[in-house]
Amino acid sequence: MKKSLLCMAIASSLIVPAVAMADATLYGSFRMAMVKEDNKSMSLDDDATRIGVRGTVDLGLEDTKGVFRWEQALDVNKGALDSGRYAWLGATGSWGTVTGGKQDAPIQALVTSYADDFNSGAQGGHSQVARQFNRRQGNTLVYASPKMNGLQASASAVFAGDDLSSGNKDRMVDGYSLGLAYDANNLYFAGAFGNAKSGKNAVGNYGIDQNTWGLAAGFKVSGLTLKAKYVHLDDKTGGSSFVRTQGEANEYVIGASYVIDNTTLMAEFGQTERKPDNAVDLKGRHYALGVQQRMGRGRVYAEYHDYTKALYASRGDKFLVGYRVDF
Repeated sequence: MKKSLLCMAIASSLIVPAVAMADATLYGSFRMAMVKEDNKSMSLDDDATRIGVRGTVDLGLEDTKGVFRWEQALDVNKGALDSGRYAWLGATGSWGTVTGGKQDAPIQALVTSYADDFNSGAQGGHSQVARQFNRRQGNTLVYASPKMNGLQASASAVFAGDDLSSGNKDRMVDGYSLGLAYDANNLYFAGAFGNAKSGKNAVGNYGIDQNTWGLAAGFKVSGLTLKAKYVHLDDKTGGSSFVRTQGEANEYVIGASYVIDNTTLMAEFGQTERKPDNAVDLKGRHYALGVQQRMGRGRVYAEYHDYTKALYASRGDKFLVGYRVDF
C-alpha cells in the first residue's frame, strides 16, 4: 500500500506541472436518463456522456498561441470509452484561428446545430440532414476570422486523400464549407454553404456529390430566447445516408426557451422532408417540451418528444427524466 501511494505521489508530481505548463483543462459532461419509449420497456440510458481535454500552449510568438482539443464519448453503462467526438490542433491570434483534425464544418457549427438546446439525444431525430459530411469530419482544416463587432467569417476544407489506383481522378479538396455569422446585442444571424465530392471515376461520376446550405436566426429578450433554422440538402448521387438516393431534403426548426432563475422551460417544433427523385416523398414532424433545473454544475431535466410518421416510422414517442453533471 505504501509503495502504491508513493508511486501515485511521484506520478502526480510529474504530470500536474506538465499539464499546468500546457494550460490544459480536463472537462466533461456525465449524463444519464430514465427513458420510456412507445412499445419498449423502461430503460436507464447513457445520454451522450463525454470527456475531453482542451487548452493552449506557448509557441514563443508574440501574437500566436497553440491550441488543441480532444473529446471522446463515454458510455457510463459500459464503463468504457465510446466513439471519438473531436480531436484537433492549431493556432490562434488576433489574425484568427486555424485548426486541423476531426471537427465541424461551418455549416454544422453555425446553422445545423443551432436551436438544438435540449439535453437529451432524443432531440437529434430531426437534425440529420446536413450532418454526415459536415459534423465531426476528419481530415478537415478550418479557419475562423477574428470577430469584428460581432461578425465572423469561417471556412473549412476536407483533404481525404482518395485512392487513385482504381481509376479515380484526383480531387485535391474533397469537401468545403463557407459560413458567416453575426452574434452580438442579443441577436444571432448565420448563413452557410457546404459541398462534398469524392470518388470520381474515369467516366466522371462521383460516389458522393452533394450541396448543403442553411440559415439560422435568433434573438433574446430578458429571459426569453427564440431560435429558428432552415437547412437544405441536394444529393446528386445518393451518397448521403439520409436521403439514400438521388434527391433533396429540407429541415425547419423553431425553438423557444424561457429562464426563471435556475429553471429553464423549453419548447420546439421541427419538420423534416425527404424527397427522393425516384421514390415516395417522406415527411416527419418532431414536437418537444422540456424543463430543466440547474444545481450548480449539475442539472436535472424532464423532456417529452413526439415524432409523427412516416419519416420517423422507427421512432417512438419518448418521455424521459435525466440527470447531468458537468466539470
